[in-house]
Order: sequence, then structure tokens, then C-alpha cells
Amino acid sequence: MNRSLMNHLALPLTLTIALGASIPAVAFGAPGDDAAAKTEVGLPTGAEIFARFIEARGGEETLRRHTSRHVQGEVEDLYAHRIGTFDMKSAAPNLMVMTVDFPDESHVAGNDGKQTWRIDPIVGPMVYGSARTVDSVHFDFHAELNYSKHFPLIETIDTSTVDGVECYRVRVEGERGNERVEYYEVESGFRRAIETPFRTNDGVKLQFEIASNWEEIDSEWVATRHITKIIEPGGNEKTVQIVNYTDIAFNTLNDEHFVMPEKVKEKLAMDEAKRANEKEAGHEGNDDGPGEHDDHDQ
Repeated sequence: MNRSLMNHLALPLTLTIALGASIPAVAFGAPGDDAAAKTEVGLPTGAEIFARFIEARGGEETLRRHTSRHVQGEVEDLYAHRIGTFDMKSAAPNLMVMTVDFPDESHVAGNDGKQTWRIDPIVGPMVYGSARTVDSVHFDFHAELNYSKHFPLIETIDTSTVDGVECYRVRVEGERGNERVEYYEVESGFRRAIETPFRTNDGVKLQFEIASNWEEIDSEWVATRHITKIIEPGGNEKTVQIVNYTDIAFNTLNDEHFVMPEKVKEKLAMDEAKRANEKEAGHEGNDDGPGEHDDHDQ
């Protein structure tokens, strides 16, 4: 997840991933695991492991039949020692709205398919632009069915264990160099964990998210508990967030659930007017052509 976007969204780690942030590419070193990894001959390929994961989730037909998802639950923020609730709505192809409520503040953020936005409790509405290619996997409702598009390289590394569960370690790499390591349970085929590196002033750290408590909802298996740990450069780890899904429903949403709030629309209009004025001023000051202006994603 882009750390600046993550800070702008100011939502819990696991939840911000769903909102489309991306972590800068970092080369992987030792596994963030509870046991030494072991390399074996004859392991299944990354593509085979991922195909088995899709089948474990319920199969492509089931996943494609679901075109919207409404998840509600509880989030424990161990950084701030607080517990809150969240409501996340998502739909194909790339729509999302999330609300996170803590006793001291609330956050709302989303993507309407064109713009990523957020309403900050202090600053107010903000618009970030469309999700970049490196972020699109987090907005793609059917990302798991389009995985090779987001991660052209999927290769098996070895086997290891996560909380005593034997897993295949698989390295995936996106077209823009974003990497992560994913852990797939050898027995069940479920994805047990995702390990993603990110840079800080203190060096490269790992975000390690563990998925568990799988439940079958309308023929699709969903992990209903997510624990996020941060692993320091020296190996020390700290649990920073626990998310529990309490209610999950498929195919109950429509486009009206993802309409950009009016105050965000007003902010977007102001930003567009400002850019237009700056572009006009640049053009008037340069006979050779329009002035330079960065209209790319923020």
C-alpha cells in the first residue's frame, strides 16, 4: 500500500488494504514465519497452488456469481487501544465504500469506479484520483479471478508454517514491481497469510496478515478473522489489529450504495476548477503551449 495514501485514509491497516493502497516494492529476504522454511523438490507451481485456492473458496462459478459483498464487523486497533465497528460495501467491477466508527471518531472512504475519496473527521472531504495500476488489485471485486492480470509472476518458493499450519510460500510480483509473499495451507488450500514489505524511517518492515475462521456463505468460503502483525527489521513482531466479520451478505447491493457523497462531489468540483485555472494561467504564460501540470493520480 502506498504509505502516504494509507496515512491519508487513516483507516486500520487491514481495512485500508481493501480501499486500494499499495506498499512500495521491496526485495524479500527471510520469511516472516514462526518456523524455518524448507525448500523441497517437486512442489506444485504457483499457478497450481492458486487454482486450488480458487476451488477451496468455492470455485470460479460461485465467485463470479457473486457481484457484490456487504461485510460488517468489529475492529480492534491495538495501536490506539480502542475497539470500533466497520461497514464495508463492495461490488463489481471496482466499487467500494467503507465506514469505520470508533468511540472518538469516524472515517468514511471509498471508490466510485472513477475517484478514490475520503471524508476526514478533521480535514473534511478529500479526493485522491483514480486507483493506480499498482493499487487496482485492492479495488477489483473479482481480483482473485483476475490474479494473473495483477500479478504476472506467481512462483512457489518453499514450504513453511504459520501458527503451526503447514503452508506453501508463494511469491507474487506485479507489473510495477510490487511484491509480496502469500502462504497457502497445504491441507485445505486456503490462503493463510499475506506478507508485504514496506519502507519506514527505521528500515524495511513487514506487514503480516493472517486469515482464519473460514465460513461458508452462499457457497463461498470467507475468512472471517484477520490478524495483522508488524514485523520489525530485527525480527520483533507486534499485533496491531484484529478484525472480525460478524455479518456477510452477497448480491444485496446496487449502484446507489456507491454514489459519491455530495460534500465529496463539491470538493472534486473545486479541485477540478482549480486545476483548470492553473492550466489556463500556464497556457497564457507560455506561447509555446500549455503549461506543465501533473494531472496524474495523487
